[in-house]
Amino acid sequence: MIEAQARVAQDELAGLDPQIAQVATDLDAVNADIAALQAKYDARRALRDRLERDALRLAALPSAAIPADLSDAQREALDDLRTLQSGLLAAQTKLAERADLLNTLKGSVGAKQTYLARLRDRARSLAAAAASGDTDAKAAQVAVLTALAQDATNAQTALAQLVASAMVRDGP
Repeated sequence: MIEAQARVAQDELAGLDPQIAQVATDLDAVNADIAALQAKYDARRALRDRLERDALRLAALPSAAIPADLSDAQREALDDLRTLQSGLLAAQTKLAERADLLNTLKGSVGAKQTYLARLRDRARSLAAAAASGDTDAKAAQVAVLTALAQDATNAQTALAQLVASAMVRDGP
């Protein structure tokens, strides 16, 4: 039973690795989009055309400082640029938080696996001792084995709840 729980914990830990890799890939993609946007912004700042420079300056201004005499097309382009910038920054923040949560979860799962392995080793040594002793010793050892099995079950339940809470909180 303990070995099965240890295998389940190992499988859950292995299941986190692809998620961590996906979050890292998503974060890299968002960072690349931000870098591309920043490169475009920097390239446009270097343009000599006054109109384009003014448009980029407008994007850097707070909303209250935007001139009211912009055409609808100019205002729409400015709004699109600002929406894109804020969306990319929000995605970057969310993915960074998810990566941190998954790394924390991976550490917790690793700690639980170590605990389960220790319990499995104790159970094996007690089982070996029970096979060679008298009836009272065997009964005591069986009680210890039962307690160890319960501890392992509790650890597995805590691990499953931790994994489930991470999945529910951040979604797939």
